[in-house]
Amino acid sequence: MYTARIVVLTIALSAGGVAAYLASGSDNKSLQTEPVVQLRTVDVLVARSDIGLGQSVAPEAPQWQTWPTATASNSFIRRNERPDATHVAGSIARAPFIAGEPIRENISDHQAPKRGESVNVVRYGVSTLATTQN
Repeated sequence: MYTARIVVLTIALSAGGVAAYLASGSDNKSLQTEPVVQLRTVDVLVARSDIGLGQSVAPEAPQWQTWPTATASNSFIRRNERPDATHVAGSIARAPFIAGEPIRENISDHQAPKRGESVNVVRYGVSTLATTQN
C-alpha cells in the first residue's frame, strides 16, 4: 500500500512538472500581428431622424456620416461632391427615410409648398386630376 502511494505521488509530480514546462514555454514566442487594413470612407448625407413620405425636410433633418466607399451608391449625396446640403432642406420626401438611412439625390423634384399652396402625395399607379380654383 505504501509503494502504491509513492508511485501515484511520483506520477502526479511528473505531470505537474510537464504542465509547468509547457505553460512557461508558450510565453516566449512573439506573436506576428497582421496590419489592419483601413477601409476607404466617404461622408454621406443621412437622415438624423425619421422623415415620412410627403414630409417637408427640415434644415436640421440631414447630417453627415462616414460611410464605406465600396458600399456608397452613386445616388447618395456625398460631401466631396456637394459640400453644402442646403438644397435638401425644404424638399418634399418622395419616399420615407428612417434615421441613419442615406438620403438619395432624387429626394424630391420640387420644394415644399409656400403658404396657400397645396400638395398631394399619391401612390404609384393611382390616377389624379388637378383643377385650379378661381
